[in-house]
Amino acid sequence: MIRRALPCLIAIGAFLTAGCGKKGPIQAPLVRIPQKVEEFKAFQRGDKIRLEWKLPVTYPDGTVFSKPVEVEIWLLMEEIPALPMPPTDKEPAAKEPETGQAKAETPPPAPPSKTLAQEQTTQPQAAAAQTDKAQAPAAPTTGTQTAPAPTATAQAPSASGQNPLAAPGLMMSGEMLLELFREKAVLASSVKKDFAEAMPEPQGPASLPQSYEHPLDFGRLKSRYTFAVCVKDHREKYSEFSSRITLVPQILPLPPRGLKTTLSSDKILVSWEPPAANMDSSTPALVTGYDVYRSKGSDPAQLLTTPPVKETAFEDRAFEFGAMYRYTVRAVAGEALPPVESGDSPAVEITPKDVFPPAPPTGLKTIAGQGFVNLSWETNQEADLAGYRVWRRAASEEQFRPLTETPFLETNTSDRTVKPGIRYFYALTAVDKNGNESPQTPAVAETARRPRP
Repeated sequence: MIRRALPCLIAIGAFLTAGCGKKGPIQAPLVRIPQKVEEFKAFQRGDKIRLEWKLPVTYPDGTVFSKPVEVEIWLLMEEIPALPMPPTDKEPAAKEPETGQAKAETPPPAPPSKTLAQEQTTQPQAAAAQTDKAQAPAAPTTGTQTAPAPTATAQAPSASGQNPLAAPGLMMSGEMLLELFREKAVLASSVKKDFAEAMPEPQGPASLPQSYEHPLDFGRLKSRYTFAVCVKDHREKYSEFSSRITLVPQILPLPPRGLKTTLSSDKILVSWEPPAANMDSSTPALVTGYDVYRSKGSDPAQLLTTPPVKETAFEDRAFEFGAMYRYTVRAVAGEALPPVESGDSPAVEITPKDVFPPAPPTGLKTIAGQGFVNLSWETNQEADLAGYRVWRRAASEEQFRPLTETPFLETNTSDRTVKPGIRYFYALTAVDKNGNESPQTPAVAETARRPRP
């Protein structure tokens, strides 16, 4: 009996001790670090540089923000070095003394390697931005992550403490460019977002669009502007830097002037005056075209002109009566795509009201029958047509009276209220859906026949 029970006891003991084992080292608690901003772009608009991005609303583990967060905008400005003047052959080279020995030729200097500025912007004269897609170093996994910089006047700290500019001619990798940005960038501004204490809906957006406009320093227009952003939560835990974008501002026209609208039955004519100068007060204004933007109600503005128009007017035919529209115009400089634009012109608003009647009907014809008169006419082409009204007067009457109070869409009808032998005059009007009525058509006379006995 004991021998039979022994295997069972061993099995039970093994089962009870299966979950036991040697304890490992104590792990540090997991610290949530905000996610890196991935969708980041920058472009010049007039005398400002506009930054746009989408703020992630969750931590990497999916936990949504419930406390305020802040997006910090970091900026590195670099002066563009002047190009050396090419040698000229106007001045003769100094004559070497004749020694009877051949002078050894000095080899030409090797071309310099790319510096940070050359790596980030290869065409200083272009206004288009270039994004540095080099992968940033991985964020620390402990709870001791430091901010990119503590104050607006401090410099972003270096991960290694070394200055990549120590060797000016050094070819820089993506990590070295990031290191230099950390060393030299300053905090330009920040954008705050307050989240409610209650958790957002699970079906809510994964990110929120945000923007910031950085004013240009007119004394440093010949500089490179490099931007990056990072997210700081309420515990002052920082995300990694976004991708870095470098651009060189250019002189752009001032916004157009004197914007106005003129309403017609089928269009809104938007017109304006050209800018008087460029943003640095130079003339003439460097305008190659215009972009027209329109917002409907509270909707975001939409571009109406692709490509930009060359004239100082635009006809908007895709509108609705009764809706509120807001128009702005920007001057375009150069032929680059996407266009480099000025700032917005002063906006003009309009709520078009339909006060335009349809055209009078055409082709009215009458045919007299025994005890009735038939009428027919051509169809009107207005999209908002509600119908037609028939008017009649007898030869002895001075005023036309409507035979039909309610408009109808058919293009023929019969008048069976006539009296035989009486001469009648008929006219038509067209009515639209807003109650606007056209003038009457020229009258057509007809005499009803007597019915047969």
